[in-house]
Amino acid sequence: MKKLKSDSPIPLYYQLREIIRDKIMNEDWGYGTEIPSELKLCDEFNLCRATVKQAMDGLVNEGLIVRKKGKGSFVVYQKITENFLLEPAFSKKSGEAGLNDYSTVIFSDFTETDRRMQKVLELEENGEVYQIERLHYIDGKPVLLDTHYINPKWAGNISKEDIREIAVYKYIENTYEKSFTNYKIGVQAIMLDQYEKEQLDFPEIPTGMVVECLSFIGKEPVVFNRRTYRGDRCDLCLEFIAVNQKMEVVNSEISIEERNGKRH
Repeated sequence: MKKLKSDSPIPLYYQLREIIRDKIMNEDWGYGTEIPSELKLCDEFNLCRATVKQAMDGLVNEGLIVRKKGKGSFVVYQKITENFLLEPAFSKKSGEAGLNDYSTVIFSDFTETDRRMQKVLELEENGEVYQIERLHYIDGKPVLLDTHYINPKWAGNISKEDIREIAVYKYIENTYEKSFTNYKIGVQAIMLDQYEKEQLDFPEIPTGMVVECLSFIGKEPVVFNRRTYRGDRCDLCLEFIAVNQKMEVVNSEISIEERNGKRH
C-alpha cells in the first residue's frame, strides 16, 4: 500500500482512509474482502489506535465497509457499470458480481398523451402513446425507475411480449428491420418526488439522477425514455475524445453501487 506523508497538511487519518478507499474503489479489495485489523494497520503505518479507528469509522459511514463483531471489517461496496446510451441490461454484469437482479412491471398499455409527449414524439393532440414503466432491482433493492414512451406507429405487438425482460429498442429494430440513427440525451440531478420515493424505497437521501433520451429512426422520433436512478447508488461518468477539434462522447456510464450503510 501507499505510504503516509507525515509532513503533509492532510491529517493522517484522512490519508489512511483514502489509501484504503482507493483499494476498494479500484477493486483491489473486492466485495467480502476482509480489511486488515486496526492493530495491523497501526503496526504497518506506525499510527495510534485512535487515528486508525477514525479512518475506519469514515469508511463505515460511507458504506464501503462493515464491522462484524468478533470477525473483523469487510468490504461491502459493489459496483455495476452500465452505458446509459443503451438500455439497462444488468443481468450479465450483476451475475458476474454475484448479485441477483430482476425487474417488475408497474404499467404497460396505451395511454393518453400529455403535452410533452405530443411535442417530443410529434403526436396529435388527444392521441395515444404506448407506455412501459418498470422498476429494476439489484439484490432485492430498487435502483432504477425506467419509463418508455413509444410512438404508437412503432409499438407493433409489443403488448404481447414479456414486458419484464423486453429490450424496447431491439424489439423495434427487429420488428421493423430499421436501426435507430440518432439520439438526444439530457442528464440532470433531481430531488425525488413522492411517487419516485415510493417506488425507489424511500432513500434516506432523496436525490436522483435522471437520464432522458429521445431516439430517432431517420428524422422521426420513435421512443422517449426516462430513467430515474437512486442518487445514493449511482455515479455518472462521461468520457470525451477530441475529433477534428470537437469534443465527442465516446463513453457515458452510470455506475450502480451496492453499499450497506449510509452515504455521506
